[in-house]
Amino acid sequence: MSSRAVLAVVAGLIFLVPLGLLASYVWDPGLDLRSPSDAREWIRLCAKGREDLYCKTARYVLRDVKGPIIFLHPNAGDDEITSEILSWMGGKIDRDALERLVRANLFEGSLLSVGKVVSLNGQTRTVICNIPGRRDICEIDGIDIYLRNNPENKSNGAVYSTSKLRSKEGYTFLLPLQ
Repeated sequence: MSSRAVLAVVAGLIFLVPLGLLASYVWDPGLDLRSPSDAREWIRLCAKGREDLYCKTARYVLRDVKGPIIFLHPNAGDDEITSEILSWMGGKIDRDALERLVRANLFEGSLLSVGKVVSLNGQTRTVICNIPGRRDICEIDGIDIYLRNNPENKSNGAVYSTSKLRSKEGYTFLLPLQ
């Protein structure tokens, strides 16, 4: 590689790296799933995503729910979650089905605990924790729930990320009753 080519690459990097850093500061396309200080605020911020049907619907559903809530959120991007929802719905948006889906993944309370929990759609689920070899992970009906997202202030609810690694249906969310 000639010295002229090396200089061109270095000059390009000097220009592009600060530009990339500036762009990442100005435009934040997603949320960090760190311990949220308030589950409702986390959902409000998540709902700002252009394609996030899941959080937008959760925000709508929660308008009539008082007190702390627990929200199960797929560990994926907006596009992936929307694609998964569309796949589950057969390719067409059905607002009623979407609300039922979100209600199946919302619980009244401030923290997940072992035992029976009831989602906002009335389904009773069983939370299993202390699974051998799976530290900081609980399970609800084959969906992995990552406990590292425990809330800072338990009175403000909790947001937990989910994974479909062991899901019976292959989705990263709990399905509602049909």
